[in-house]
Amino acid sequence: MSTSHLDRKELKAPDAFLAKTGALFKVVRQNARALFVAAAVALVGSAGYILYQNAKAEKEMKAENELYAAKKSFVETMSKLPKGDAKAAQDWKANSKADFERFEALARKLPNTAAAYDAWMTLGNINFELGSSDAAAAERAAQYFEKASTIAQGKSLQATALYAKAYALETLGKYDEAIGALSRLLDSDFKGLKADSLIALARNNELKGDKANAVKLYEQFMKDFPDSTMNKSVEAILARLKK
Repeated sequence: MSTSHLDRKELKAPDAFLAKTGALFKVVRQNARALFVAAAVALVGSAGYILYQNAKAEKEMKAENELYAAKKSFVETMSKLPKGDAKAAQDWKANSKADFERFEALARKLPNTAAAYDAWMTLGNINFELGSSDAAAAERAAQYFEKASTIAQGKSLQATALYAKAYALETLGKYDEAIGALSRLLDSDFKGLKADSLIALARNNELKGDKANAVKLYEQFMKDFPDSTMNKSVEAILARLKK
């Protein structure tokens, strides 16, 4: 094949490529030590990150085991207490103090972990159960649920904590604070509790005496959830509020 018609421009690109490749290898040879050190640093950094993650996972596993032990101890304590009398609530608090302290110590020892969230929610639920006969316990429940909401790993867990907080506040008659928690929940991207939260928001407005806003919110529920099984109940509430 004749090369008399080949354009020199066609040969320029490969010549340039070979020249640049040669220059690159020259730089590598001249800076081999520096490049080796950089690679070693990167390798050590990667190994350090892996060790950090492994240590973190080990701590979280230990926390989960401690949480399980604390829950088991609490259940055993509860099983030994008499049920159905006024003294039972007092015994509950007195005998469970050590378990409560274990839950709280665990949550504080490893903040921002799934175990800490679980510990705060457990404390919230226990105190909420006590709240039927102890307003201070209901107040503590709301505080524990708030702590859980701030470290929740995921929108659904945060929504669950906020909803629980709002319910605890509602039982205390703190309707404005309950409304605040529910509004935070409804403003989030999580839609899983929207129907329940909207009903709760309407109910708290009704309980605080804001009938107009309660009607508006119940009507919003009917519009947003036309197929809900709660619609008949909501219709009855609206009929009562509009009298």
